[in-house]
Amino acid sequence: MSDGERPRRRFFRLPWRGARQIREQIEDELRFHLDARVDALVALGLPREAARARAMREFGDIDDARRFLRGVDRDIEAARRRRDIVQDLQQDVVYAARQLAKAPAFTLAVLITLALGIGDRFSNRNPPVGHQDEASTTPPTVRKRDAPFRVRTLGRARADPPRA
Repeated sequence: MSDGERPRRRFFRLPWRGARQIREQIEDELRFHLDARVDALVALGLPREAARARAMREFGDIDDARRFLRGVDRDIEAARRRRDIVQDLQQDVVYAARQLAKAPAFTLAVLITLALGIGDRFSNRNPPVGHQDEASTTPPTVRKRDAPFRVRTLGRARADPPRA
C-alpha cells in the first residue's frame, strides 16, 4: 500500500462471522490443504488411497488443528470487532468536533456551562446557607387541607405551602 492509499472499508458489512461460519471456513481450509497434498502425492505416483493416508499422517492430529484454528479465528474476529468499534467512535468524535467548530458561539456556551457546572459541583460540597442546621433538602410536610393547589414535581404531586 502506498502512502496516498487508505484501506478501503466496505460500504455495508454484514454482521461479523459467527461460530458456524468459522467452523465451515476451517473445514474448507483443512480440506483444501489435504486435497492439495493428496494431489501432489498422486502426481509423484502414489495411488489415491495411499496418498490420502500418507497426507493424513503428515498432517498430524486434525482435531488439534481444528481447535487451534478456531481459537485463532475467534481472536481475529474479536480484534476486528474492537477495531470497528474504535473506528466508529473515532468517526463520531471527528464529526462532533467538526460540528462544534462550525458553531463557535454554541461551543463556547457549552464549554462555559460545563465548566461552571462541574466547578460548582466540586467546589461547593455544602451549599452556602446562613443556618446550616435549619437547611433541609426535602420540602416541609404540608397537610392536604392547608394547600391551596397542587404542584407536580418529580412525577409526584405535592402540596404547595400556603403563602403568608
